[in-house]
Amino acid sequence: MNRYKLLFLPIIFCLLIGCSSDDKEPLADASGSIAGSVSDMTTGEPVQTVNVVLNPGGKQTVTGTDGNFSFLNLKPGDYSLEIKKDGYESNNAVISVSANEIAQAHLLIERLPAVITTDRTLLEFGEELTTLSFAIVNRGYTELTFRVEKGNCSWISVNPEEENIKAGQTTAIVVTINRELLASGANEAVLVVKSLNGGGNTEIKVTAIGEYRAQSAVNTLEPSDITSSSAVLNGEITNEGAPKYTERGFIWNTSQEMTLTSNTGHISVPVNDNKLFSSKIENLLSTQTYYARSYCKQNGQIIYGNIVAFSMSATSPKVETSSATNISSTSATLNGTVLESGTPAYTERGFCIVSNSYADPTVSDTKIVVSGSGQGNYSAQLTNLEYDTSYNFRAYVIQGGKAYYGTTCYFSTSFNEANVVTSNVTNINYTSATLNGTIANPGDPAITERGFCYSTNSYPAPTVSDNRIRVNGVATGAFKADIDNLEEDQTYYVRAYAIQNGEPIYGSTVNFTTYLTPMILTGPVRNVSESSLTEWQATFVGLVADGNPQVTEYGFVYSTNTMPTVNNSTKVQGTNAKYLTEYDAYQFERKITNLQNYKTYYVRAYAKTSLGYFYGETESFSTF
Repeated sequence: MNRYKLLFLPIIFCLLIGCSSDDKEPLADASGSIAGSVSDMTTGEPVQTVNVVLNPGGKQTVTGTDGNFSFLNLKPGDYSLEIKKDGYESNNAVISVSANEIAQAHLLIERLPAVITTDRTLLEFGEELTTLSFAIVNRGYTELTFRVEKGNCSWISVNPEEENIKAGQTTAIVVTINRELLASGANEAVLVVKSLNGGGNTEIKVTAIGEYRAQSAVNTLEPSDITSSSAVLNGEITNEGAPKYTERGFIWNTSQEMTLTSNTGHISVPVNDNKLFSSKIENLLSTQTYYARSYCKQNGQIIYGNIVAFSMSATSPKVETSSATNISSTSATLNGTVLESGTPAYTERGFCIVSNSYADPTVSDTKIVVSGSGQGNYSAQLTNLEYDTSYNFRAYVIQGGKAYYGTTCYFSTSFNEANVVTSNVTNINYTSATLNGTIANPGDPAITERGFCYSTNSYPAPTVSDNRIRVNGVATGAFKADIDNLEEDQTYYVRAYAIQNGEPIYGSTVNFTTYLTPMILTGPVRNVSESSLTEWQATFVGLVADGNPQVTEYGFVYSTNTMPTVNNSTKVQGTNAKYLTEYDAYQFERKITNLQNYKTYYVRAYAKTSLGYFYGETESFSTF
């Protein structure tokens, strides 16, 4: 059925009824009307309070909250429409009006953008400045909100970061830099002044020159010339720093916990141009294990090197690698055993691992440190592994800065695709329905999202890029989603989906069609007259266009209640149905007698489907 034509049925219906009256004179001068709407050119939403001017004649009106307007009783001919609203570009249209017809005028109006500018595009702080400013100007027509975004730049701060600015006004922005956070040499960043409710975003480049500086670094080398009571400690300056370090030396202790102020002993070594430095320490115990580390001082800060261990009689540690357990698509447990701790005892244990390689992994590859000491089993739980990937790993311990390894073992992660099922759609109504699906298998790695996607196209099948409805939860089993705001009499295609490892997995496509609301109109009451001294009679007229599901009954409800329904009024079925071919609708009527004198009655046409009753507008008449 042509729903567009049905938009004119109330007017045509009234004309039909008017023509059926025997005692009405024809109109001397037939007139026409204009019915229109104004929508936003960008969003398509209706725009209210738009001033609409009609020429010739100079008639004016404004759009309502639904964006609609109308002009009635117009002489046939051409008219120009001009629409205006503050903050929008005006628009014009020419509309032709014919007698006894309604001309449609659906117009678009475009919003004017807000504009934001700055008085400069560059802030140069050079080698000394810490504060500069620039001005923001709102050159738009209305107040806007701006935000100054500096990205992840930590050495810049702005005040204010966000603020409202009226049309035509100027606001000063103060930019401060922390020179302590500047990198050595040239530093550069970009501030973006962004309008949050308009256009005209702009950028300002910020430059500054940071003082050259670098932290000193020192490395502890393996001790040499070890005797029963002495050893030579060795170190290396790997970075002199800027400014250059002013002191260097060694500290040692009988445990790994040591600082320059808490130790068994310490010694400084003269600073010279040689980056390697050494010092012999004496009076050591022959049965004791010692730990030593190098250090240097820069700007009063103490910088330590790594710790090394040594003893008068050393033995090597032994470690063994065991098979991986608890293997899944993205995780596994690595296992190892320290068979002998060594003398001095090892200072670190763990696992090293590589992927998709036949090489033996080392501590230079990915390293997992496991806390603990002594002999025995230890393990590490790995997560966030790549699925369907091979890994080589082996256990290790470190003694005196040297790594000792177990044998190399390997394992592979897996991948199990999720299984999603799309079930039939239920609770189908005129503009709503319930979508149903099932997660038959969550897969491995497990799904992270589930839901439905739908569209009005059967090919290609709907995807998550179309209409997408997320459903809470990721558990195995059935899930559903209620949707509304659908179009009437429209076929939709639906697929359940789940997101696994960042990719969508789809069920099969099912389709459903929404119902169509029947069109029901109430015509003016005719032939209201006295049938006796105390009773009156009248003829009700209605119009019905079928929907889906089909209309099974139609007629009228009437009473002295201002809003008659089948539950609070008298219900009568329609008679004398007449089919209107052009509009695919039926005109029907019903003569009512025995109406009481001196009463005001209210009547509505109704239509009944399997989903309930539908009513036309209310008409009223009086018996006096």
